[in-house]
This record gives sequence, structure tokens and C-alpha cells, in this order.
Amino acid sequence: AYEILIVTGVQTCALPIFILGLIGSIGGLVYAKSQFDHFIRTEQRISVDLTEMYAQGLQMGQALRNIVLDPSNPKALDNLNGGRKGYDKAYADVVNVAKDTSFEAGVNKLPALRAAHADAQEKVYALVQSKSEDTVKVLNSLETPAWRELRAELLKQIEFADTSAANARADVYQNSQRAILMSIVLAGVAVLVAVLMTVYVQRTLTRELGGDPAQARDALSQIADGDLSSNLPWSEADTNLMGGDRKSTRLNSSHYE
Repeated sequence: AYEILIVTGVQTCALPIFILGLIGSIGGLVYAKSQFDHFIRTEQRISVDLTEMYAQGLQMGQALRNIVLDPSNPKALDNLNGGRKGYDKAYADVVNVAKDTSFEAGVNKLPALRAAHADAQEKVYALVQSKSEDTVKVLNSLETPAWRELRAELLKQIEFADTSAANARADVYQNSQRAILMSIVLAGVAVLVAVLMTVYVQRTLTRELGGDPAQARDALSQIADGDLSSNLPWSEADTNLMGGDRKSTRLNSSHYE
């Protein structure tokens, strides 16, 4: 019964703390997972799309210059068209992901710049088709400046996306570490409470019984068996159970004597 009392007391105090720690740990990990999912769906995806748009812009520029150098090269035209399609595909995705986020304002600046760039490309290509002597001049005066403006905005948005992605990764890591730390702290508190409760229950029982509970159990067992002559080191105080048992034992012994 003594051991059961101790276990019950420890469970009563320590178990809620263990449960609280478990709930806190699970909650922290769920929140970290939610943050990580948002990072993958938003910051990381936007960064990838913007980088793809930049790469496709470079491809379009190189393809157009190859066309100027060799108008009969069909591969150059295929690369130009492929770059346009790749840019448009990445832009459509980034617009969808950036909606209602901090990226939306920056992404909305890109269509006008891309339209100017595409218009300059069409003018250069038309001059190539007409074999105009002004082709290189228009390429340098229209297409190149238009690309520089688009490139500058793309790089700006890429930098912003990369910074946001880095911050998101740091937040996920910090929240995960916080959840782990909280679990360790609560587990430590639970262990400490269990130890303190064990010591408290032991001391309380010892004080109430006037001695070691194991000795009290043996003494009561001997009394139950009719042996009233047990000579155990009882406490001198009669306010506890063992002191009272000692007095009772003496009285009973005197009666039989």
C-alpha cells in the first residue's frame, strides 16, 4: 500500500506535466510543419519561377542575336520561341503563387517591362526579315535597354524572394528548436516533480508512522500474529501511528502480564 501511495502521488503530479509537454511538443512541430509547407509553396516556388524567367530572358536575347547573325538558322528561331513560352509559363505560375502575398506588388511590375521587351524583339526580328541595315542599331537601342530594365526588376524580385526564403527557413528552424527545448524543459520539470513528490511522500509517511514504513508493516504483522513483544526502535513521540502502536502494545502486554 505504501508503494502504491507513492506511485499514485507521483502520477497525479507528474503525469499532467508529461501530457502538457507532449501536447506542446506536438503543437510546436505541427506549426513548424505548417511553416515549412508555406515556405515550399510560396517563397521557394516564387524564387524558382523568377529565376526561370531570368534564364528564359537570357535565352531569348541570345537567340535573337543568333538570328541577327544568321537569319537562316532555324534553331535560333526555335530557341527564341522556346524562351518566350518558358518565360510566359513561369510568369503565369508566379502570378498565381504571389497573389495576396508581399510578392504581388513586385510581380505586377513585370508585365509592362516584358511587353516593352517583347515589342523591341518583334521590331528587331521584322528588320531581320526585311534585311534592313538598321537591324543592329535597333537591337542595341531598343532591345538591349528593354532587357536591361526587365533584368533589373527580375534580379530585384529574385533577391527579395531569396531573402524571404532565408527568413522563412530561419523561422522554421527556430520554431522547431523552440518546440524541442520546451519538450526538454517540461520533461525535466516532470522528473523533478516526481522526485520531489517521492521524497515528500516518504518523509510524510515516516513522520506519521514514527519510523520506517517497512518496520511499521512488520510490527503490525507481528501484532496481528499475536506477538506483542516486538522491540523495534520506535519514535518516542506518541502523536504518530507507531508511537501509538507502541503504547497500545505496552498496555496489552501489561494486561496479559
